[in-house]
Amino acid sequence: METKHTKGNWTIHDTYLNGTKGYEIHFNDDGECVSDFIYKIEDAKLIAAAPDLLEALIKAKQRIEFLEQYTEGKVDTSKGRFGIEQAIKKATA
Repeated sequence: METKHTKGNWTIHDTYLNGTKGYEIHFNDDGECVSDFIYKIEDAKLIAAAPDLLEALIKAKQRIEFLEQYTEGKVDTSKGRFGIEQAIKKATA
């Protein structure tokens, strides 16, 4: 599956807006931003991890598909598969 998100290593950088500390997410060494002001570090960490999380979900879906073929459908993967597919759809729609 080819994804269309901004490629690169997303990193967090401190920034200030009107004296309020926030965070920027950069996707390359030139300082280009994916997002330019995020208030909470927890949100910044989640956003910066998004490309890695999407890649992990795609790989997990591939493993589930392999498991389904290998076990000839004898293992119920429907709950895990549904959650993974919904998250990938949300990230790529």
